[in-house]
Amino acid sequence: MISNWLRRHPLLGYFALAFAISWGGILLILASRQFDLSPMQPLEGGLILLAMLLGPSVSGLLCSALVDGTAGMREISRRALHWRVAGSWYAVALLTMPATISATSSLLPSSSAARRTPRPSGCVWNTCVSPSELQFSAQT
Repeated sequence: MISNWLRRHPLLGYFALAFAISWGGILLILASRQFDLSPMQPLEGGLILLAMLLGPSVSGLLCSALVDGTAGMREISRRALHWRVAGSWYAVALLTMPATISATSSLLPSSSAARRTPRPSGCVWNTCVSPSELQFSAQT
């Protein structure tokens, strides 16, 4: 029954399923927090991001499986694994960012050297205040 409806309305089915998966995951995570919207822990934010990313991907795979069956899944895997350019270009695409980060970090001073730099005792971040500069107002 769902498969027949999905064959007649594939685009609507895809978006409905993507919406349901993404927002369903988000609502599950928020329900575990009793819908408290105060700042979240990094793990919770990461799980919400994962739910948002999985919705469209899983929806596409499910719709292809329901509409086209194993032939559709075979076609998806064939297209995903088909190399359209030479392997060296894949290496360029995958290694450019790590090489750039490595080169940049080798040019910057190390963080351990920055921690050993002596600072006056009143420094917070990059702002230094000496005790003589502090003014206190007395309440009358």
